[in-house]
Amino acid sequence: MDEIKALATDVYEINITAKRIKGERPDGSKYDFLAWTGYDKHGHKCKMKFTRDVKNLPQDAGEYVMIVSKGAINRDNSTRYLEYWVRDVVEFKPYEPHFDENTEDLPF
Repeated sequence: MDEIKALATDVYEINITAKRIKGERPDGSKYDFLAWTGYDKHGHKCKMKFTRDVKNLPQDAGEYVMIVSKGAINRDNSTRYLEYWVRDVVEFKPYEPHFDENTEDLPF
């Protein structure tokens, strides 16, 4: 049980979105990549970038929960907008929203 508590305090769980960007340059060459975005603890949208060391990136567009250790993510202060670099990802899980369902009958 202590290992689970230690693991929970040493990692961040970040909801991120992968959006597929496709297009064609003026010279005729094509590009196709995933752009990763998330939100920081203040609710500001930020861009997520990954170093080449991260090998377990999902290849499909969608929403994910990224579990990353606290020492493996840094903020890039040289850019105007929020940007974070991730060096190592523990795990990617598909994002599954949960809603608290009100099971009682409503009067309207």
